[in-house]
Amino acid sequence: MTGVSGLADILNRTLDDLGLSPKARKYRVFSLWSKIVGDISRHAKPRRLQGDVLFVATASSVWSQELTFMRESIVAKINQALGGEYVKDVRFSEHLWGAQDGEQQRRDAMSPGGRQAQRETRGEDLQDSPREPLHPKGLGGEIGDSALVRALRKTAGAMMRRRRYLLANGFKLCETCGNIYPGAKSECPACRVKREFVAYNRAIAILDGRPYLGNQELSRLAGLPDTWLVEHARRELESRLVSAIRYRLGRSAGNASARGEAALLARKLASLRSQAPFEDLSPEDVERAIGRRLSTLLKKE
Repeated sequence: MTGVSGLADILNRTLDDLGLSPKARKYRVFSLWSKIVGDISRHAKPRRLQGDVLFVATASSVWSQELTFMRESIVAKINQALGGEYVKDVRFSEHLWGAQDGEQQRRDAMSPGGRQAQRETRGEDLQDSPREPLHPKGLGGEIGDSALVRALRKTAGAMMRRRRYLLANGFKLCETCGNIYPGAKSECPACRVKREFVAYNRAIAILDGRPYLGNQELSRLAGLPDTWLVEHARRELESRLVSAIRYRLGRSAGNASARGEAALLARKLASLRSQAPFEDLSPEDVERAIGRRLSTLLKKE
């Protein structure tokens, strides 16, 4: 034991002389991690140190979120275990979870099965052959920077392989926009968002012309089946009307035109909130819908 102890002392003195002791102590976080965080180590593993920031891989985005909330206490525990202020921040990411660690994993990765698993992880088509193009023909030919061209072609090749891999494993290709999406979905998510966005704006335009429409009729005319989007369109137009009325009332002092415009918008707002034509509303209905101040403005007009 004396020999081992003496060797440790020599190593520590050498690190001190070279100014490397703080860095060496800092890297003990990898060996002490399971003791520092306990059972959490099954779901979070330290991957690398970059300056005074520790990057930790998590098993899922949920774990990333939960541990981010615990960041300050984890940093305090790490520094307590290391015996100094060596780590100032910890960043959690589920994207680092697949990173390799340990010699055994590296050996596994070099086996035929390991290489195949790596290719699947990268999204490479296992049926690729040397005769297939690695990137779109002529890509980047007009770029003068050869390093940039190589990087561009490498990225494009990875995307092509990923595309083939996904299509071979149950994903669908949208014939409208070219987006690739999971086969379990009945519709391309990108096209659905675009369709809903167009229908949402159509609903606002329809309401602006006929503010008395109810949700069911508006949904039918706009082609917007989702009730919450119909309600959102109604609230959006209401917000726009309120802002426009306030703006015109702010300019109405000595300006009959601005006051008249505000009155017309107030009529539309009352109809929108009541879901009835303004002509069918009683003075009491109008006051309930838009308040006493605006209803008084309408009486004056």
